[in-house]
Amino acid sequence: MPDVLLIQIREPGQGMERHERDCVARRLGTRSVQIHTRNVFAQRPEPSWLVGADAVIIGGSGSFSVQDPRSEPWVGSLRALVEACFKRSIPGLGICFGHQLIGLHLGADVITDEQRRESGTVAFDLTDHGVTDPVMGQFNPRFHGQTGHTDLVVGVPKGATLLAQTDIVDTQSFKVDGVPWWTTQFHPDLVAAEANERYRAFEAALAKEQGRPADIDRQIFDERGDQSAPLIGRWFDHVLGPTPA
Repeated sequence: MPDVLLIQIREPGQGMERHERDCVARRLGTRSVQIHTRNVFAQRPEPSWLVGADAVIIGGSGSFSVQDPRSEPWVGSLRALVEACFKRSIPGLGICFGHQLIGLHLGADVITDEQRRESGTVAFDLTDHGVTDPVMGQFNPRFHGQTGHTDLVVGVPKGATLLAQTDIVDTQSFKVDGVPWWTTQFHPDLVAAEANERYRAFEAALAKEQGRPADIDRQIFDERGDQSAPLIGRWFDHVLGPTPA
C-alpha cells in the first residue's frame, strides 16, 4: 500500500492537525493509501521522516510564514528534506505554505502583502503549460478553488514552470522542472464546508491572540471552489498510479 507523508505546520491544541489530515484523506477518497503525519512543532524535520514514504504533501500553516522569525528553527531543516526528495525523485505536493516553501527553496522571494490578500473562493486561469500538464490540465482553463493567504511567491522560481495564475497573484501553481513536484497557493485539500470551518477556527484563535471579538459568522467560501478538490487524487494517481479501492 503506498504511503503518503503529510508534513504539517500546525500548532498543537487547535484541532487543525486532525482537520487537515482528515481533509487530505477525504480528497484521496477510496484509494488504497496510508497517510502518516509529521509536525514541525513536535520535531525538527530530518531525513528519517522520508523512510518508507512514497510521496510527500506539505500543507498549510495558519499564521506562520516561511520568512517569519518564528519559523527559523525548522524552515532550514524542512528545505533540506525537500532537497532530499528532489535528489531521490520522491514525488511531492506543496499546498499554500508548502507552495511558498518550494518557491523559496528554488530562489524566489516570498513576501507578505496585505494588498494582494486572497480570501475565499477565487477563479484561477491555467497557463498554456497548465492546460497540457498531466495534473493541472484536467481542470477547465478557468476553474475555482478555495484560498486564504497574505504571503505569496514573487515571480516564477528558476527551475519551475508556471501552471496557474490570477490577476492579483501571478504565481498560483507551478511544477518543479525535472522532479515530480507540484505546488498550489490555493487549497485543493478543502471543499467549501471544510474551508469555512478552518477559517472560523483560525479567526477565533487569531482574535483571542489579539484580544478582540472573533468574526466567525461569515461564510466566505462557496461550492464553486470545490472544483479544485479532485487535484490531490489526480496528483496521487499520476505520481503513484491508480490503486484498487
